[in-house]
Amino acid sequence: KTGEVVVGGNASSPYCFKHVVKVAGSFYFLDVCANKHKVFAAFQAGSCPFEVVTPDDVEARRRARGNRVLAEINDDESVVNEDGEPIRMSRTIFCLPLIKCDDSQPSTPESIRAKFPTPDSSIKAQYPVSSFSIDPTGNNLVVGTVNGTVEIWDTSRSTNP
Repeated sequence: KTGEVVVGGNASSPYCFKHVVKVAGSFYFLDVCANKHKVFAAFQAGSCPFEVVTPDDVEARRRARGNRVLAEINDDESVVNEDGEPIRMSRTIFCLPLIKCDDSQPSTPESIRAKFPTPDSSIKAQYPVSSFSIDPTGNNLVVGTVNGTVEIWDTSRSTNP
């Protein structure tokens, strides 16, 4: 049938395998490199599952904000979503592996846990990240920052998070 997408064991379908990656945090931007089965994700400051946020970090953010409500803040690290809620951008982009998913097998605690991988690597931009894109080869990541700079990273040489 025209327009039908088949996911599963139909080897003749170009959509015969599903890949997933799950994270506990709240990302605000991501891109996928299907060639290398990787997801690149930037998480909101304070909600990244791979970075430790101490009470001192939270208190420092509160002091810097003063008595202003979050929606009134217009600094280099704040933008708002379509609902007017602030998005606190971070400088770090994480590279996570896409994991082949087999929905035909029953879920076990181990299979569920395996869908929450640790990052393969991370990149720390000079300024908070506003956008990025991985090239089709998966070797170059173009990063746009909140102050208008563009950084180009060679992702074939990565650093551990």
